[in-house]
Amino acid sequence: MITPSRGASNVARQALPQADKAVRAVLKNAAEKPFAIVLAGHNGSGKSTFWYEHVAEDLQIPLINADRLMLSILPEAGADGKLRPWAQQLRDKDTSWMAVAQQGVQGFIAQAISQKVPFAFETVFSYWKKLPNGRHASKIDIIRDLQKAGYFVLLIFVGLTSAELSIGRVMTRVFKGGHDVDEEKLRERYPRTQQAINKAILVSDAAILLDNSRTENLAFTPVHIRRKRTVDFDIRAVPAALRIPKEITTWLDVVAPRN
Repeated sequence: MITPSRGASNVARQALPQADKAVRAVLKNAAEKPFAIVLAGHNGSGKSTFWYEHVAEDLQIPLINADRLMLSILPEAGADGKLRPWAQQLRDKDTSWMAVAQQGVQGFIAQAISQKVPFAFETVFSYWKKLPNGRHASKIDIIRDLQKAGYFVLLIFVGLTSAELSIGRVMTRVFKGGHDVDEEKLRERYPRTQQAINKAILVSDAAILLDNSRTENLAFTPVHIRRKRTVDFDIRAVPAALRIPKEITTWLDVVAPRN
């Protein structure tokens, strides 16, 4: 199910068999209930790439995605992969249409829940608002709603080592015709996403954390797999002789600190 990429590091090669075993344990638990996946990650982390290139054919369930909903009602991109200027402006900068797309995602999710069908939805997971009572409003509420509806909820998070890397990846995506996000917004979202994921991994029925901070051949390295408070795999637990890259520990120590 998980195989090492060509050129994978010694750390990855030693860790992957353990990660594969942990993933199989998660999926075995999920077989008894309707299945919902929260595909979370920073802007530019490669969420859609991971989904469509690595898991979509195996899972064979739809991914609800706000950007794809918008693209479905806009003219198709040209041969260069880019939208017409007015369409790109509407998709990337028009806050009213962004809100419409998000409402569309919520509508799809609500209808999927009502039919008890398996599905996944993509999110930056950066909503993290402190309430007067000291608690926080976040998309963790959606996870709880799914669980109340009888779903087994798997959180998949794609981490990046810094906000600067998120900004750089988005710039690359825009050059190729992908959607843009303001740099200030990317910087604001980065720590909020980390805070929210730190709490969400304890609420989700299971969580798989992946790193995509490094080169393409090391993309989507499994680094932490858990079922609520039971940790099935953690890359930091490999023998001390194998050095864990700082690009991973920089964010993993924040999102899933070791006790």
